[in-house]
Amino acid sequence: MSSLGTSADSSSEAQEPQGLDFRLKGSSLSHRLLLALILITLATMAIFVCIRYFITITSLEKDLATRAENIATRIANSVAPSVWDIYRKSYDRAFSQEVTNAILEAEFRDPYLKGIVVYGNFGHVFMELYKDASGELVSNKDLLEPDADLEGSYSAYVAIKNASMTTGNVRVFLSSDPSAKLIRDTLLIEIVQALVIATLFVVFLFFAIQKVLIAPLRELQLADAELKRANQRLETANKELEEFAYRSSHDLRSPLASSIGVIGLTKELIHENELSEALDCLEKVDTALNKLDRLVLDILQMTEMENMEDRGELTDLTHLVQESIQSVEHLKESKQISFEIDIESEPLKLHRIRLRNILDNLLSNAVKYSDVQEPLSRIRLSARTENDQLVLKIADNGLGIPEPYRKDIFTMFTRFHPRISRGSGLGLYLVKKSIERIGGTIHYAPLPKGSCFTLSIPIQNQGED
Repeated sequence: MSSLGTSADSSSEAQEPQGLDFRLKGSSLSHRLLLALILITLATMAIFVCIRYFITITSLEKDLATRAENIATRIANSVAPSVWDIYRKSYDRAFSQEVTNAILEAEFRDPYLKGIVVYGNFGHVFMELYKDASGELVSNKDLLEPDADLEGSYSAYVAIKNASMTTGNVRVFLSSDPSAKLIRDTLLIEIVQALVIATLFVVFLFFAIQKVLIAPLRELQLADAELKRANQRLETANKELEEFAYRSSHDLRSPLASSIGVIGLTKELIHENELSEALDCLEKVDTALNKLDRLVLDILQMTEMENMEDRGELTDLTHLVQESIQSVEHLKESKQISFEIDIESEPLKLHRIRLRNILDNLLSNAVKYSDVQEPLSRIRLSARTENDQLVLKIADNGLGIPEPYRKDIFTMFTRFHPRISRGSGLGLYLVKKSIERIGGTIHYAPLPKGSCFTLSIPIQNQGED
């Protein structure tokens, strides 16, 4: 549309969500914390289970050793009379063996008992009894399974005494097999219990740490991010202020200096009675002072824009556009321009005053920099709503913006058609600042003939100010 634009790629970019990096860092920190808690808890649980297993096995071994000692002692006391009879070469040996056998069989009610051997006083085997894999009792070790390992069992060796005389010995063998399933079941229950407790502990600890440490840290990170953004905005504002002070002082001094020089020349021409040339000089002074006046007005507008409190109000966009068109009809170029309005929108709650200033600037530029060589100059304004946004386009078939200058389209004091420029170079800069103040964006795109500006402006809800 107007020649005060710049590159198709030059536009005010919508800022990415600030603090996103910190939110990602906070999320990553939470994930790492959760993983660390899980690993620590699993390691602790594994150590706990191992300790429990070691304690259980140690206790079992001690219990079996004690059990073996008690069984051997009980058998030794029970068979002592029978063995004493044998020792005395009793003729009632068969009866003694039957009694001893009955005593041994009775002991095998103990599920851990695997074998019993009763030795005579000279170390010979008086009687032996074993339990095979099927639970049957056999009287000879050779009848056991080939893989039966009595020596690997828990055993006890107790002397058979008659008064103070040793008449034989008893050896018993115990197996830990009945405890194996019990140990496995116990460990499985303990593992399940540990997993449940560990899960509850991890969840509780995770949320507790989240509340106590992570949440405040995230708030601190977001506050730090906001502080950095504020510092960045302040630094940008300072740079703009420095540039503005330098450029504005130059632009203010230039028409004053030229006016002073021309006024001096005018005095000389009046003294020489060259009134016609003196009038020409005064015309130049008038032009320079008008230029200075426009610059001062633009500076005042910029100041007003910074301090403006523009609350949202229900706005008839068609009526607002028509008002802006009327505001530029006094320009001589507007007589040759056809305005086209295509607005598909009901009244919306918008920042009306700022939007009016934006439209006035853009339409004024489109009119001033229309192409006088064009048979019919056109300015088209269209609007539609998309996802709670008002999308407004202003397109023209004017002079456009030369490609080398498009990168500076929204820079202050920028003029792209100096030969015909009558502005201060602040127009598009003010437009960009205004639209950013209301949370919108502006994009410029060159057309085959002319320019197009696309504005995206947030629509306020009825309850918002």
